[in-house]
Parts: sequence; C-alpha cells; structure tokens
Amino acid sequence: MSGKTVRETGVKANSCIEALQSWFLANKLSLNLVKTSYSVFGDNTVSDDFELKIGVTVLKRVTSYKYLRIIIDDKLTWKEHVDYV
Repeated sequence: MSGKTVRETGVKANSCIEALQSWFLANKLSLNLVKTSYSVFGDNTVSDDFELKIGVTVLKRVTSYKYLRIIIDDKLTWKEHVDYV
C-alpha cells in the first residue's frame, strides 16, 4: 500500500486486509497470524498508535525480514543482508 500520509496508508492497508480475511474465510483457508508481520518502507516516522489488524489480532511490525533468502530492511539499505552473507 502507499499513500500521501501514514494514516491514509494504514486505512487502505486495513481495508485490504479485511477483504483478504473475507476471502480466506470464504475459501476455508487460514493464515498463520503468529508468522504474519508487516514493514513500513520510506518515511519511518510512524506513530506508536499505528497498527494493522486481522480481525482482533494486531499484526507485528518488523524492521527487517527474510524473503527467499534475501534479508530486506525497512530502509532498503541491504546492510543486514550483506552482513548475513
């Protein structure tokens, strides 16, 4: 998701997450909420009250994550990945 403000982006993201949750339920699928997290790229001046939810579960915000053996950080510096390699 992207937006002009963090608040706008959060509203869009939560709306999309609700649609995904409905799709999962309609197709009798589930999402492992313990492993589900999100990251904010770009302006990282996100306030502490910013949160994304699936149902009543608040998703965990991470500053980096591993995807297909590549570590991606929220500043897109690749430092963690280079250190890992």
